Amino acid sequence: MKKGLVLLWGMLILIIVACDAEDGSAVEQLSGDELEEKMSDDDTLLVIDVREEREFAEERVPGMENMPLSTFEDTYHELPEEEIYVFCRSGNRSMEAADILKGAGYENVYNVKGGITDWEGPTEK
Repeated sequence: MKKGLVLLWGMLILIIVACDAEDGSAVEQLSGDELEEKMSDDDTLLVIDVREEREFAEERVPGMENMPLSTFEDTYHELPEEEIYVFCRSGNRSMEAADILKGAGYENVYNVKGGITDWEGPTEK
């Protein structure tokens, strides 16, 4: 009985470690603060906001380009293959868009964790 429990726990740990190591995403993440610092150093940085047009119109970060996730698979090919930072409301849709870019062969793709929900920098309406 004891051996069975030890074996079961060992298998569970291996499954957890394997799932964590293979989360399906090779996308590097950064915080809003880190992105804000990068944007202040480089005003040509390519930052894509994948929120829908209505959300983008309500509040947006100056300098970001809107490419809604709902049409992203039809439009992402317009993006140059350079460093791309992907942004949304909370970080979920941006990760989905970043995964699309990575799957299409884009190499330097970064997801912004927390999105506009955690953004403390300037915004405009």
